[in-house]
Amino acid sequence: MIFQVDNSSTIQAIISDDPIRRRMLEIVRSLNLPDCWIGAGFVRNAVWDHLHGRSSS
Repeated sequence: MIFQVDNSSTIQAIISDDPIRRRMLEIVRSLNLPDCWIGAGFVRNAVWDHLHGRSSS
């Protein structure tokens, strides 16, 4: 079985439907840092969990 996520709006929806990830992004924004990163696994894990019907990891 091949899963595919076709566009950024789908990824945005996956992230915004996850209260923990959404809160993490809010915290990063509130820090007002000139440079701040959240690792790539943040998005990859959210999409993986979504595609496989798992709860947020």
